[in-house]
Amino acid sequence: MAQPRDINNYFKIAGRILRIGLTLFALVWLLDWALLGYFDRPNLLLRNQTASISAMPYLLEDYHDHQGRRVAFLGSSVIAGNLYTLPQEAAPYLVERRLRGEYGMTNLRAFNLAVPGITMGDCYLLLSSLADDPPDLVVLTINVKFFCSYVVDAAAIRYSRLWGLARPKERDCAAARSGFSRRQRFESLLGNSIARRWAMPRLLPLYNEIIFGRQNPLNTALAGNVLSASAPDLVEPAGSPDFLRQPDRWRRLEPGRVDLLRTVYEQIVPVEENSNFFFLEQVLELLGREQIPAVVYITPLNSEFNNQSGLLDPTAYEQFKRQIAVMVEGRGIGLLDLSDAVPGQWFGDLDHLLYPGHRILAQRLAGPIAAKLTQ
Repeated sequence: MAQPRDINNYFKIAGRILRIGLTLFALVWLLDWALLGYFDRPNLLLRNQTASISAMPYLLEDYHDHQGRRVAFLGSSVIAGNLYTLPQEAAPYLVERRLRGEYGMTNLRAFNLAVPGITMGDCYLLLSSLADDPPDLVVLTINVKFFCSYVVDAAAIRYSRLWGLARPKERDCAAARSGFSRRQRFESLLGNSIARRWAMPRLLPLYNEIIFGRQNPLNTALAGNVLSASAPDLVEPAGSPDFLRQPDRWRRLEPGRVDLLRTVYEQIVPVEENSNFFFLEQVLELLGREQIPAVVYITPLNSEFNNQSGLLDPTAYEQFKRQIAVMVEGRGIGLLDLSDAVPGQWFGDLDHLLYPGHRILAQRLAGPIAAKLTQ
C-alpha cells in the first residue's frame, strides 16, 4: 500500500513534468510567433522554396485566397525549379508573365504546386485537395522518370502529408493502392491539421524533407535565410548565378552522377505493374469527373546526352510516349509532346532545364494554355 510520502512524491514528479511541458510549449509558441512575424516566413518560403513540400500549406492558402483566374502546375523537380534554376525562374512563372503581358490576362496567376521527387500518386492527392475549389486550368507534367523502376519500386506515394490534404474518396483509393497503414494515415491527418495552424511544425521538415534522410536541395539556402536576416542575395535573389546559365552544363556532370542517372532510368515498368500509370488514370478520371480543363505535356528530354550515355532505351521511350498518348487522348484531352522542344545545350542533366530552357518551355506552353483558357 502506497504511503502518503510516496503519493506526495508522485504529485511532485507529475508537477515537474507538467511545468517542463508547459515551458516547452511556451518556447515553441514564441519561436513560432518570431518566425511568422520577424522573418515574414510565409513570403520567405514562397520566394525561396516554392518547390518544397514544406511550402505547400502556404501555397494552398495563397491559391484559395486569389480571386482571379488560376492555373495550377502539377509535376516534379523538372518544372518546380531545382539545382540549376531558382523557383521563380521556372516555367510556371514565366508562363504567367507571358499570359499577363501578351494575352492580357492581368488577373491570372500561375501556382507552381510541383514538388521534387513527387509521384503520380502524389499528384492525384494534390489534385484532390483542389477539386472543391478547382483552378481554371491544370497543367500536368509527364516525366518518364515517374514510370521507371527506380521510382515505382520505391513508393506509390512518397509524401504521406499530401494524403492528409486529399478528400476522403481519393484518400481511400490511394491508401488501397499504396498500402498505407492506419498509423501512417493518422499521422498524416494530424500533421496536416497542425501544419495549417502553426509555422513551427513547418520549419522542422526543412531539415529532413521526406523523414527518411533525403534533403531538399534548397534547404541550405532557406535555413540561411531563417537564421540570418541579413541575406538579401537569398531573400531577394536577383537571378541564378552566371555559372548556372552557361550552356551544356550536363557535359560537366561527374561520372558518379551519370551512373546514378543510368540506374534511375534503367527500366520503364510495364503498364499493368506500374502504380504511376494507375494513378495517371485516376488523375485523368478526376479531371473529367470534376470538369477541370487540363493541358498535359511530356517534359523535354536531353536526347543528345541520352545518345551519348545510353541512359534511357530510345525504343522503350517511344513506346512509353505512345502509351501515354493513348491514355490521355482516350479521355478527350490533348497531349503535347515537348520531348524535343529544348536544345541539349540548355539542360543541366537528362531532364532538368537551365533558365534558358525554362524560357523555351514557357514559350511552347503559353499558347496552348491561353487557347484552353479562352475556350
